[in-house]
Amino acid sequence: MKSGASPILIASVLVGYFAFLGGVIFLVVHFTRKRFAKRTAAISQIFEANGARRLGPVSSGGFFYRGAEYEYDWRGRRVVAGVRDITRYTYRTSLRILTSSLPYVVIFPEGKVERLGKSIGLSRELQTGDPSFDGVAYVDTTEKNPPVRQLLESARVRSSILRLLSLGYKVQFSNEGIQAYQVVSHGKMPDLSRVGEAVSSLGELADSLPIFDPSTFRGKVGASRFHLLLLVFAWVPFLFAMGLLDAVFDSPGGRTLHFGGGGVTLLAIVGGLIAWVFYVGIIAVLLRGRSYAFRTLIFAALAALLGVPGFGVMAALTLNQTLDRSPAIENPAKLVRKFQYEGDRKFFLEPGSEGQALQEIPVSDAVYSSYRVGDSVLLRVHSGAFGLPWVEPMTLPAAK
Repeated sequence: MKSGASPILIASVLVGYFAFLGGVIFLVVHFTRKRFAKRTAAISQIFEANGARRLGPVSSGGFFYRGAEYEYDWRGRRVVAGVRDITRYTYRTSLRILTSSLPYVVIFPEGKVERLGKSIGLSRELQTGDPSFDGVAYVDTTEKNPPVRQLLESARVRSSILRLLSLGYKVQFSNEGIQAYQVVSHGKMPDLSRVGEAVSSLGELADSLPIFDPSTFRGKVGASRFHLLLLVFAWVPFLFAMGLLDAVFDSPGGRTLHFGGGGVTLLAIVGGLIAWVFYVGIIAVLLRGRSYAFRTLIFAALAALLGVPGFGVMAALTLNQTLDRSPAIENPAKLVRKFQYEGDRKFFLEPGSEGQALQEIPVSDAVYSSYRVGDSVLLRVHSGAFGLPWVEPMTLPAAK
């Protein structure tokens, strides 16, 4: 008799599975494009109501994050309007005027986060010397000061920017021109009632811009890539360091007695906190003086919770053993159970007398093979440099 599923059944299951996945993807793409089309149509209606003429699509958009962009002739001014997602919770609508290449600068109303970052000396933005502008607008950029200062030198430029901010828009300069954009929560339609004023202010802004030398630009540093880099550096190096400490010092965490008790928990909290503060301090020093320093530091501090505290715990347990100079105390224990999984070998022990012993202890392959359940094991226990008892790596039983 043949056993197992037939090839036809397996093929049918696979076809059904991939058909299901394809259907889900199709529905997601269809829903996303329909949502983008609805928002783009709302912008088109406003433009057409003001006598603007659609010239054609600039881009067809993407599957999930970007809708189509259309160019309009608004009273002799060419304007590109589009919609794109920012996060799972927000999207942005933008009005863009094509210009020559500009330094990458984003200007938005200064909020509490920006003020706090400046008050503690972490964030620093370029000051134009115009109190009416500097007190309202926050200049966020990855560029060096000279091209940004040149951009904001004209009072007419600053006045146009302030007008756009008052209309509820943020302003972005880049090699794609000037954008005035709104950030809107999903489920809400953007406020398009003052688009005409925004386009007019954008036009005045474009006409007032100086001519730049693009070779002086640093350009945009991709925020998503930068944040991904911070995530990686808050995780990978510290996981590697934890593994290295664990291997070099023969599992200091597993050989700490009563792991999870009050003393170990306190040491773990202190060690993890010290490592986290040290890491955040390094990032703060590296970011200090940049306009985006405080916001990025908050992200880095949250990302650091992934791997940095774990390294601090392992380092504290390692120092507890490597700095310990106390004599070993022999403590008998009975082997009640053995455990192995892939390269992991453990003994579960029961104390032979009152004293300090492990509930479980990591052992080498040779030691694992040399003891049987029920055997008596002699542990060599130290008091620990930080007061946390630990046991030396187990050795082979003495020859009988």
